[in-house]
Amino acid sequence: MKLFRHLLAVFSPLLLLSVAGGCRHIDSVGYSNFVTFDKEGIPQGWEFDFSPMERDSAALISTPHDAVVVVRYTNTCPSRSIILDIEELSLVSDKPDSLRVEIPLFDKEGIPLGRGNFGIFEVTDTIHRNMKVPEGYVISVSSPLPTNLTEGVNAIGLILSRPRVDTTFWERLF
Repeated sequence: MKLFRHLLAVFSPLLLLSVAGGCRHIDSVGYSNFVTFDKEGIPQGWEFDFSPMERDSAALISTPHDAVVVVRYTNTCPSRSIILDIEELSLVSDKPDSLRVEIPLFDKEGIPLGRGNFGIFEVTDTIHRNMKVPEGYVISVSSPLPTNLTEGVNAIGLILSRPRVDTTFWERLF
C-alpha cells in the first residue's frame, strides 16, 4: 500500500502536466475542415471551398496563422504525388491568388511519406506562414488528376493554426 501511495504521489503530477499540456496544443488550431472521398478517389471536376470565416472570424483575423493543406491516403494510391490547384479569395483582394502544389505521397521505393496508422497516411504542405487571414477568406481546392490516379486518397483538408513559438515546456504549460 505504501508503494502504491508513493507511485501515485510521483506520477499524479506528471499525468496532470501531460493532460494540461495536451489541451494547450489543441487551442492553437483556428480552423480545420476535411472533405472525404470514396475509395475510387477524387471525382473528376471536383472542387471544394474551405470557408474558415464562417467560424470565429474575430479570432482568425486578429492573429497570424499558418495555412496547411492536408492529404490523407492509403498505400493503394497509384500516383507517387498529388497535384492540387489552390485558389484563394477574400473581400479585400480584387482578383484571386492561384497556385499549384505537388505533394509527394511516396518515396522512390514506394514507401508512404506520410505519418499514420492502420494503412492510412497523412502528409501536409504549408502554403502560408504567419498569414494575416483577410476578411471573407475562402480557399478553393481542386485536382487536375484523373480519378484513377487519385484512387486511395481518402480526404483533403485545410488547417489554419497559430504558428508555434519557440518556448520552453513550462512556458507553454502556463
